[in-house]
Amino acid sequence: MLTSIELKSTYGIEVGRATYLTEDTIPFEQHKDVYQLLWLQKGKVTITLTTNQKEIKEGDCLFLGKNELFRLTASEAYTLYYVQFTDNFYSRTELDNHFLSKCFFFDNTNAINSITLKPEHEVFVQCYFTTLLKLKSKEYSDVNYMLAHNIIERVLLYIMAGHIDKFVNF
Repeated sequence: MLTSIELKSTYGIEVGRATYLTEDTIPFEQHKDVYQLLWLQKGKVTITLTTNQKEIKEGDCLFLGKNELFRLTASEAYTLYYVQFTDNFYSRTELDNHFLSKCFFFDNTNAINSITLKPEHEVFVQCYFTTLLKLKSKEYSDVNYMLAHNIIERVLLYIMAGHIDKFVNF
């Protein structure tokens, strides 16, 4: 039986926009057993995990591993885009499974992993999120699933390529 915090998506992915202290405040809903990518488009937010806390600013991207629950607090308006995906969504092949299992940036045991996007990269990230949001509203198909998977893979690789100095050991 599914609980309210399990991801109930045909694709195994959830994409959305969360806002706070705006005209159209949209809450962020967390799910268990998902990897999460968060991009703070506007504002400033403090994220608190069980053992760590960090303030993030506009343009920051966070990576959260499976079952990493967190709290967002802010004293000003913010807009945050997020992608949550399951192992089943991403791991189509052994290579995908290996990639996810070795992605140390999804492990926030010692510190909250984040990067700051360069302004010239933000337009690409905005396009990725816009496309994923459009796919979310479409009926399930194998083509849409492959497109969503490809976009997530590209986002992860794009972020790694843009900050390769942090991921040399990977």
